[in-house]
Amino acid sequence: MSRTVVRTYTDYKSPYAFVAVAATYELEQDFDIALEWLPYTLQIAGYLGSVEDRSEHQWRRVRYSYMDARRSANQQGLTLKGPKKIYSAYYCSAGMLFAQKSGFFRPYNDTVFRKFWSHELDADSIDDIRSVIVSLGGDGAAFTAYAEGSGRDEHERIRTDAEAAGVFGVPMYVLDDGELFWGGDRLPQLRQRLHDRGLARKGTASDIRASVEPDRQGIARDETLVIYSMVGCPYAQRTRILLDLKRIPCEAVEIDLTKPRPDWFLTINPAGKVPALVHRGRALAESSVINEYIEDCFPDPPVFPADPYQRALSRNLVEFCNTRFTPNLYRLLMEQDESRRPGIRQAALDDWEWLEGFLARAGYRDGFLFGRFGIAELSFVPFFQRYWLNTYFWGFEVPPRLGRALRWQHACLSPASVAATSLSHDDYVKLYADYALGFANGKVPPGHERSALDLSVPLNERPMPDAFRSMGAGNSPLAAT
Repeated sequence: MSRTVVRTYTDYKSPYAFVAVAATYELEQDFDIALEWLPYTLQIAGYLGSVEDRSEHQWRRVRYSYMDARRSANQQGLTLKGPKKIYSAYYCSAGMLFAQKSGFFRPYNDTVFRKFWSHELDADSIDDIRSVIVSLGGDGAAFTAYAEGSGRDEHERIRTDAEAAGVFGVPMYVLDDGELFWGGDRLPQLRQRLHDRGLARKGTASDIRASVEPDRQGIARDETLVIYSMVGCPYAQRTRILLDLKRIPCEAVEIDLTKPRPDWFLTINPAGKVPALVHRGRALAESSVINEYIEDCFPDPPVFPADPYQRALSRNLVEFCNTRFTPNLYRLLMEQDESRRPGIRQAALDDWEWLEGFLARAGYRDGFLFGRFGIAELSFVPFFQRYWLNTYFWGFEVPPRLGRALRWQHACLSPASVAATSLSHDDYVKLYADYALGFANGKVPPGHERSALDLSVPLNERPMPDAFRSMGAGNSPLAAT
């Protein structure tokens, strides 16, 4: 039997479409449906007037809309800056259709939304959209021909069909029976409708209830989890993502790893590391162990695949992340010996090549590896985020030819639970500045008053560290090609 299709109309210049992206992705994770993303390019001047002719009433609507959307963006850690003008954004929509045909829709979708709302992309510039296409491994010339040719006809046909179905705004979701849901704030009702149809994936019933009902059903006091963590710790972030994804209430206790651990914490974890977990009066340490325990105690929604082979492949990826990918990330970030950096850079590139090959053998094309955000994605998230440190400090870039690995990276970073547990790129740079000098885990570089991990100076009050540091030809940004 074919899967239920939910047509999802969006427009890159809509702030409400932008802040609904992560929650929309989660529909496919939680339900046995297929999202059909379609452009519905808004004619803003038609209902909000041109900048020159707007009434005061229209200006109040515009100001409120951006203020309202910015609240949602802030909750997700997204940047949402007001547009510089009224855009058509046709080329963005044409790029969406082209990306779907080329197999890299999700990274395209995420990149264009993020760059447009950060003022890093002109929505009416075919050159800017072509650059995104090329950066994701697409054919720039083929995109130009499509956008200026058959893409316009396809775009207009989609718009005509949408309006015949009753579509008038974005984001708008259309079920196969024609029922319409307008706006991200209607997603709870849509989720309930899908649940009523029996489309919830196995093990996600309470997830549906939690998303529809305004109040969570709290865990009894003796069931409360306590997570010991530290801001910026990637291993603790793995567990925090899982707790957020499963909507498990917990108490969070911050441990300052730049200072000697208090005796009471050493009774919980004698190694003095985070994360540590206390549940039912019993303590656990090590993120992989903790996450398996949480999965066993709270299997809803599951992050381990039910299929034994897929479960084994997921464990292969977690092992690779723990034993090769992550150590080489930090070696590349911290190495100060110029003669050693080319070899370490090559080892890091080899890791991305290995990941590309693994995904190819697993039949991966786009989105999550096995159809939903799972333990493999969760385990890689913190280190995919921190690989950007090597771009900032050392100019390392993952080659666009490794398209599967880059698409999977984009997918891994897309869920709302990731945004809820993450810092901004700039904050990670400030927090890890000492690592790029060769000093980790709270050690203080010579001439510095304190570790960069010491949060007695808030991150938003710190200047950005120096960016790309050239240490010879072997460290050129062009070395990883």
